[in-house]
Amino acid sequence: MMTRADRELMMTLADVVASAKTAERSGSWNEALALYQQAAGQAAELNDMERLAEVMRWIGRVHRLRGDLELAGSAYKRSLAIAEQHGLTVHIASALNVLAMVEQLKGNVDEAERLYGRGLVLAIESGDERLTAMIEQNFATMANIRGETEVALKSYASALERYEKLGEEMACAHALNNMGMAHTDRGEWTEAAARFEQALDRANQLGDAEILGTIHLNTAEFYLKSGNLDRARDHCASAFAVFSRLQSKTSIAETYKLYAAIYRAAGKTQLAETHLGVVVELARACEDKLL
Repeated sequence: MMTRADRELMMTLADVVASAKTAERSGSWNEALALYQQAAGQAAELNDMERLAEVMRWIGRVHRLRGDLELAGSAYKRSLAIAEQHGLTVHIASALNVLAMVEQLKGNVDEAERLYGRGLVLAIESGDERLTAMIEQNFATMANIRGETEVALKSYASALERYEKLGEEMACAHALNNMGMAHTDRGEWTEAAARFEQALDRANQLGDAEILGTIHLNTAEFYLKSGNLDRARDHCASAFAVFSRLQSKTSIAETYKLYAAIYRAAGKTQLAETHLGVVVELARACEDKLL
């Protein structure tokens, strides 16, 4: 039977998690990490293993977005261990999904696909539509990286349809962003512009700093490839402002890479080379082999 002290602790835990999520969305990532760590301690004290597995993934997410892949992997592995020990199928699948994302960033494509595959089977078995859509979308991202843009677009569209039905606005913004990237790779400028505009609208409504910065960065790449260097610079500057505030090393490196491409297109090769040098150092520091 739950004691009064346990009930009070559980209420406090919910408040701490809510505050952590607010801090993360606004870009106050140091504060978010401190609050998530507090929440993890409270969940352990309550023996709430589902919440603990979840919180460890949230901690890992902040580290991953900052480019600290080792810290992210450690948090994700702890989440997986907790889920496996207590037979929490959905949380096992969720942990496998995020561990696969780390392996993908490290360039371990075969391992990433293996982990995504395991996670997808469990997500389908559990009947979790949101998680299934998430993992399918991550598979599609790998297809897009390999140049299989038609396959990727079909998967993104399927994921978007699921997210719309579930009312998952953040996931919809991610799916629209990914669709914009795939259309850009195919040179389908009108379709790409429409998807990025929709994604930016959703991100602005959500007020989530990280997704807004990511969409600005990918929109900048679209304008670079479609030949509008001024618009590319504008969106690149918006992305850089967000990622500098977030102290996200991987995303800052991605922004420098795009700045280099813009300078190259403008004929400023020395500036381009200088920026690429910074990218290489940041990518090595983050162990982001794909970058």
